[in-house]
Amino acid sequence: MSVLRRVLICSLLVSLVSTTTTFASNSGDRCPKVGAISSSRVKGKVRILVCVSIGKKKVWILKPATTSTTTTTTLAPTASFDARGWESEILRITNVERQNAGLNPLVSCTRLANSALAHTNRMLEGQFFSHSDPGTGTASVDRIRSTGYFESSNGWGYGENIAMGYSSPNATMVGWMNSPGHRANILNPGFTHLGVGVNIGKWDAWYRSVATQNFGYGGSC
Repeated sequence: MSVLRRVLICSLLVSLVSTTTTFASNSGDRCPKVGAISSSRVKGKVRILVCVSIGKKKVWILKPATTSTTTTTTLAPTASFDARGWESEILRITNVERQNAGLNPLVSCTRLANSALAHTNRMLEGQFFSHSDPGTGTASVDRIRSTGYFESSNGWGYGENIAMGYSSPNATMVGWMNSPGHRANILNPGFTHLGVGVNIGKWDAWYRSVATQNFGYGGSC
């Protein structure tokens, strides 16, 4: 059986596109009430902040320069961020989308999850957003192969989606489903396995989420 190697290059989901989100950890004083306006000076520049409600907490977010093409949300920069919960929810929504398209659900795969989380952590550590790691020179296929997923397989395939800056698993999935390349991975009828890796960290002084999906078939989980 011929070997199918498939990589879909993702669109940059950061400050250059309409799905960007920017985060402020705090404004130096307590967020008093929803709708309150404050300011914060960063490197000599004044930033306007708005108080919003996230769950039971009120937090400051950076007011966007425009509102026509930018969705502005926030994440609480605390240790309570539920990364494993995000991963489970992304898997669940992925399978809902596949069910709606008449496709079989993807099975959670430990090896693909390990590969996905390792890449998410490397992007946060190295401050890069790419399928290829500029520090190690490795690509998606190298990371997945290193987990042993491809061992004892006569034919296999894989795919990868990455996203940065979304405020929830649902928002992340909406971003992917609205992008043809990412949607093609999610709705690829040949894939049988999925691993998801999510984390949060500082990026350009703001707290941002980073998520990776690794898809596959023909491998061992």
